Amino acid sequence: MHNVSLTVKKVYITLIVAVVMLALPSNVLAYSDTGNHWAVKEIDLLSAKRIIGGYNDGSFRPNRSVTRAEFSKIIISSLNLDEEAYNLYAVPSAFEDIEDSHWAKGYIELAYELGIINGYEDGTFRPERPIRRDELTAILVRALKASNSLETTSELGFTDKNYIPLWAQEPVAKALSLNLTSGYPDGTFRPSELTTRGQATTFIVRMLEARGDALEFAGILKGIDIVGKKMRIEVSGEDHLFDYSSRLRFYNNDSLVNLSDLASTMQMKVHFAIDPNGVIGYLEQVEDLEALSLDSLSYILDNNQAVQKMPPQKSLNFSSVDFTGANPGKSLEITKNEMQLRDLVAATEAQGQGQVIAIIDTGVDPGHPDLYETTRGSSKIIDWVDLTDEMKVDTTGKITAAGDKSYSIEGGSYSIRNIPSKSGVYRYGFIQEKSVLRDLNFNGSSDDSFFVVLSDPEVAGNYDTVYIDLEGNGQIDGQSGYEIFKEHGQYFSFATDDKERQFNAVIGGISGNADWIRFGIDFNGHGTNVAGIAAANGDIKGVAPGSQIMVLKALDTMGETNWDLLKEAINYAAENGAHIINLSLGYYLDETAGNNSLTELISKISREQNIVFTVATGNRGPGLASLATPGNAKEAISVGAFISPSMWKQDYGFEVEDDSLWYFSSIGPRKDGLMIPDVVAPGSAVSTAPMWSTNKYSLAEGTSMAAPHVAGAVALLRDSLNKLGRSPNSEDIRRAISLGARTLEDFGPAEVGAGVIDVVEAWRKLFLVDKVKPLIPQTYNKRLAFGEGLYARDFIPGEINFRIKNIADDAVAVNWDSTVDWLVPQLDTTRIAAGGRRLIPIKYNMPEEPGLYSGFLRGDISSTYGYDLTALVTVVRPYILDKNNQYKVTLSGELPAAQYSRYFFQVPPNSENFSLSLRVGKTGGQAAGRARAHIIDPNGNEYYMTEYVGLGPSGSVMKDNTSAGILSPEAGIWEVVVYSSPALSDYDIKKSVFNLDVNLTGVGENNDSRQTSSWIVGGVTLTKDFGGYQARTYQIIDKRTKKPVNGIIELDGKAYEVRNGKLYLENN
Repeated sequence: MHNVSLTVKKVYITLIVAVVMLALPSNVLAYSDTGNHWAVKEIDLLSAKRIIGGYNDGSFRPNRSVTRAEFSKIIISSLNLDEEAYNLYAVPSAFEDIEDSHWAKGYIELAYELGIINGYEDGTFRPERPIRRDELTAILVRALKASNSLETTSELGFTDKNYIPLWAQEPVAKALSLNLTSGYPDGTFRPSELTTRGQATTFIVRMLEARGDALEFAGILKGIDIVGKKMRIEVSGEDHLFDYSSRLRFYNNDSLVNLSDLASTMQMKVHFAIDPNGVIGYLEQVEDLEALSLDSLSYILDNNQAVQKMPPQKSLNFSSVDFTGANPGKSLEITKNEMQLRDLVAATEAQGQGQVIAIIDTGVDPGHPDLYETTRGSSKIIDWVDLTDEMKVDTTGKITAAGDKSYSIEGGSYSIRNIPSKSGVYRYGFIQEKSVLRDLNFNGSSDDSFFVVLSDPEVAGNYDTVYIDLEGNGQIDGQSGYEIFKEHGQYFSFATDDKERQFNAVIGGISGNADWIRFGIDFNGHGTNVAGIAAANGDIKGVAPGSQIMVLKALDTMGETNWDLLKEAINYAAENGAHIINLSLGYYLDETAGNNSLTELISKISREQNIVFTVATGNRGPGLASLATPGNAKEAISVGAFISPSMWKQDYGFEVEDDSLWYFSSIGPRKDGLMIPDVVAPGSAVSTAPMWSTNKYSLAEGTSMAAPHVAGAVALLRDSLNKLGRSPNSEDIRRAISLGARTLEDFGPAEVGAGVIDVVEAWRKLFLVDKVKPLIPQTYNKRLAFGEGLYARDFIPGEINFRIKNIADDAVAVNWDSTVDWLVPQLDTTRIAAGGRRLIPIKYNMPEEPGLYSGFLRGDISSTYGYDLTALVTVVRPYILDKNNQYKVTLSGELPAAQYSRYFFQVPPNSENFSLSLRVGKTGGQAAGRARAHIIDPNGNEYYMTEYVGLGPSGSVMKDNTSAGILSPEAGIWEVVVYSSPALSDYDIKKSVFNLDVNLTGVGENNDSRQTSSWIVGGVTLTKDFGGYQARTYQIIDKRTKKPVNGIIELDGKAYEVRNGKLYLENN
């Protein structure tokens, strides 16, 4: 039945064609006056492609001269740039004689911007002036040269060559070599002759043929449905059904073909053109198909943005040890010197006076002597709010108030003296040590309880004063009442016989109905350390000792919290006078790439309330894209952890020669390509520790320590501005800190952002920065569809464009460059209308050497200071493990102390085992170094960290090699970071010599790399000679609608952006 059905269907189609053709005109003319014109075929082709059009009366007027305005439109349309032309209608014209209402304004402006058509010296364009042959020839050459570096010349042999203007001689010679133009039979070129519309059409077709874009597809015509106006054509090995126009032009050589003649001919080789609606308007019958080869083509699938419910936040894991040396303040003095604080303080005398830094963390010890007052004697801690339930005491119990009375409560006897109460009713409860798993009075037991009374001494029902049995003896005296910390700055200590240690606490909150009290203690130590770095004023001096602290406990003893508590803390700080908010916390598995409700809140408050946020990037380094959120918040200052030789020497005793990142410092970019961190700052220091610890100071390390260094720096900058009578602006400060940062040698912006914070340079930049950066970039992101920077971890970019939005109130002209030679913007200058967008074509000439490459696309508005846009581009070129290298790679290197090297490896799907071996060499029988490896999965998460190999402490058993294997590894780009120990000086050496062997086994069969696509991809490559100029244009349309698509394809191992259904590539 199946075969019979096919036969019947084929006969039916043939009959329909035969019958209907008898009733149709043989071929409909495209225009009333082109039927016998020598350029009719070219006119029909460009009309079918919607590049040219006729007049309202149905004529084309091929012998009429073409104007400069008309040709501007034709040339831009032929280059597939209509959309960009539309974006220029709202931009003030570069020419005095082009009104906003001119029909071709956008095309004229774009042709001028691209350097294809110039204006006149008097500032005019003269749009209605006819174009001469020499002008048109130069325009065609510029249109090709705009994206082609081929230098082609030919001798001018025309009899009238002396009449060709000097400026036109080189373009005419190139056009001859490229076969874009020719002279007349009499040997003349006639440079001053006006170009007709028909001539212009033929020139454009030749240019399109050189580009491989004259005809869209090559295929085999198999059937025609005359009634439905459809054609079945095999393209790239698949049959597709296309609509065709009622004005279809069908050629065999130079003769028009009647569709009725094709009724019985259903295996015809054709080249054809389609319009923007996917409709065929032009076909050519050919003897041989010249289809573009698709052998090296694969597709990149689209990806949708992830949606994620965020689980609990955590403080960033940090390491700390008690400091027992004689000068605890020396450590912070060194870190401040690394930030150039001394020069700023000397110049401005700033100490951070008048600045409030909110520390949203685990709490801060209010009894630490270095956190007691500012440099001017004011209280250091001005507010202390506990938002957790960690030490929340239920006070729903009620007893009758009396001046002096004993009570029997829950099996205990409690004496209360002189506690006033207007209502005559006390509320009570108990602080239970077992609820916090701490021995609060250091008596060797963690099972004690402390009686608490809540009273209303001033207004009946207003329970605002707390009395506590701190001795644990059942006695409470009315003279020792405490209110919430903000009222009077009170704190209390649990009685203890340990004269070196004590728990200091505050009243962190009382419920409005008096049902509970929150007692605030920093049981973790993280918040106290952070506060000391930012603002301590005592034996150690923080970055801004004159500043004040607002304490918001949102994290518990384990360093955990939730989204709602963090938002509550941030809002409280913003509403109660904080100028700077420090967040040394984060969550790592952020699938939103920093586009979540918390980061949006941070950005909103930063913009609307002029508050600076300093946020740690995280401690999950050293892998690429290992950031925590909200450390990836766009409008915060995100901070990574830096360490210098002086810091190593002071705090650890190691002799290290070069600046570096701490190995744990999470690095960027953000998953959407945005540059994070903004800067790096000292990531370790001796700072304040809670008074319950064995020492008042501890040495801690983490990006948690880096963020408060920047928070203190912001306080100094704000204080310095205030001293000059200037109002600080959060965006100015954030931008100045980035602009003033010093570069960190051997590290790229994806790792360190702008570099190491330098407050002196930031201070200088504050007087230069402008208020608004009006440009917002957007480019392709494989994971999220779009991002503000390009993050190419698992593809190599070939041509990926940026789209730039201008949010300013006026049009701007932007000059483009980049910081690296492999990132090449294809436009020098673009003008962008207010609220408008422009596309910036970018070519990537990526080095062949595997590694990490990062740099900036920069946009500069001449009237403002500095670059108005710096879009990060990060590209990973991995080592390929394949048959050519037997799935093995062996690498070797040398690393100075505390430095690391990154290596990337592409692991294909369905591999059985990905393994590595790290070996430290030997010199004179002794290990030549000490190193370890960090293995990072394709998502930026550390999968495994090996042990150190090579040298080790005395008495330890060390190996000279270590290995690790990953079974069924996730497909993608894996990263291996080799880290050289900072302790090399202990062994009298300066570098580690290592070998890294990587091996992939059990690799599955490679399937066709071309993934199933909803696109039709094709093209026509003509065998005509264009003087050595070679190019190809891939045509990409939707299978269903046949309309041109926008997207990304992968070709020859590189990713390219398809724009309006076309991808143009030069072969030169």
